Amino acid sequence: MRDPAYIYWRLLSTDPKAAKDVVLSEKPVMTDDSNQLEPSLLDDLLANIATLPSVYHKPPEAFVTL
Repeated sequence: MRDPAYIYWRLLSTDPKAAKDVVLSEKPVMTDDSNQLEPSLLDDLLANIATLPSVYHKPPEAFVTL
């Protein structure tokens, strides 16, 4: 919490107009594409969350070469 508050404080203290532009800027639309994945692949990705398979939406076997 300290770092974002410090960033906002610095931005407000140096350029209030820029701070307003940053805070009130257009936000991107968030989408959910999990319903487009096969259920078995989605289960594998959830089991390997925070690893390459979950980032690239590929099964773990795709990253292993023998």
